[in-house]
Amino acid sequence: MVVFVDSDILRIYLDLDYRIGRAGAGCAALKRGSKLLGMLGGRSWDSWIAEYSESHQHPLNRLTHTFGIPIIMLSLPLLVAGILWRGALWVGVALFVVGWTLQFIGHAIEGKPPEFLKDWRFLLVGSRWWLAKMRGKA
Repeated sequence: MVVFVDSDILRIYLDLDYRIGRAGAGCAALKRGSKLLGMLGGRSWDSWIAEYSESHQHPLNRLTHTFGIPIIMLSLPLLVAGILWRGALWVGVALFVVGWTLQFIGHAIEGKPPEFLKDWRFLLVGSRWWLAKMRGKA
């Protein structure tokens, strides 16, 4: 089963999670209860997106990511659906390869390595950056 969460609801949850973690910095119970905050290293999504944006300045790199990220995101449920339907698997694999090829072409043009090579959490930031870019905020 796939569950889609409105991005505003997710943003509010993440912001609340971040604020609770900051307010309860000395409280062990709040620290343990905030798994997402730990995963984000105590940083806000805005901080992660800003750092991600710094290594995506070249217009062609931004263009390849504008198409590559949603192609990769589309491929993921198709890869899961491929468990039951073989045709979806091959479409998902093809989209995944095309999406990542666009990403690496963009980074070759930019002359900088992908951010996820220094921190795996940037694999999660790319889709947030794409959403911010589509809203004109990145």
